[in-house]
Amino acid sequence: MLNRQWYFKTSFADEFTKNTVAAGFYGKDNNPLREFKIANRGIIVPSGYSIDSFNLGIGGGENQAPGLQAHFQDTKNEMPKWKGDVAFRYDITEQKDAVFYGKNSVQTKKISLSNYVEGQFFVLPTQKSMLNQKTERTKIFPGGLTKKFRLTST
Repeated sequence: MLNRQWYFKTSFADEFTKNTVAAGFYGKDNNPLREFKIANRGIIVPSGYSIDSFNLGIGGGENQAPGLQAHFQDTKNEMPKWKGDVAFRYDITEQKDAVFYGKNSVQTKKISLSNYVEGQFFVLPTQKSMLNQKTERTKIFPGGLTKKFRLTST
């Protein structure tokens, strides 16, 4: 550490698969910039911000992404009145979205006209199943929607 502010850090682990090279700065008492770091991994934003409630935070985990981060904080009080964190990081991940209706996942699959689906399972009615039909009932739902039901014996 140089002047108790600047630092350079390296570490090698797991047969050189989790190497860390970092350089940074620790701010003194009157400096609102409390910490600045540039590194090849370990760039995070501490938890506790509202974005963590939506699982969109970038803190923690096995972070292999290079970038830089900075932490700012109130300098006048022991309990800071304000604080802020900034991180710029190269992530190789991409965000995915999913739509749910109740417990069911809804997926959209686009099929071009030349790639239509062939050979699905079809069950054709037999004469025996047609003779087993007994009655037909109609149910009226709120809003005027009607649905017809056929009751059959098995």
